[in-house]
Amino acid sequence: MFLRHWWKRCERANFPIASPDPVEAILIHMEQMGIDRKALEPFLGGRNRVSEVLNRKLNLSMSQVRKLHDGLNIPLENLVGTIQEVGRQLGYTAKFAVRHIYVL
Repeated sequence: MFLRHWWKRCERANFPIASPDPVEAILIHMEQMGIDRKALEPFLGGRNRVSEVLNRKLNLSMSQVRKLHDGLNIPLENLVGTIQEVGRQLGYTAKFAVRHIYVL
């Protein structure tokens, strides 16, 4: 029991698994569901917008994130990152980031 706990703790500390970026998450989910770009149009807003997002020319808006999460069941963590990741991007300390992001 102790050895298993120690092993998992060492794995998490030394070999963290990063969550995919939003475009990767969308592409993986599209492949798993067997859908094409046209199926994303209701969630992202038209063929041009789908192309811009998937080519990483445009970031996802919060309304698009919500639509993708609700419609395609893509985990929010994969679309926006963890609270700590978002906080670091905004330049906040971890404690402040949690309070601030939940208010957003």
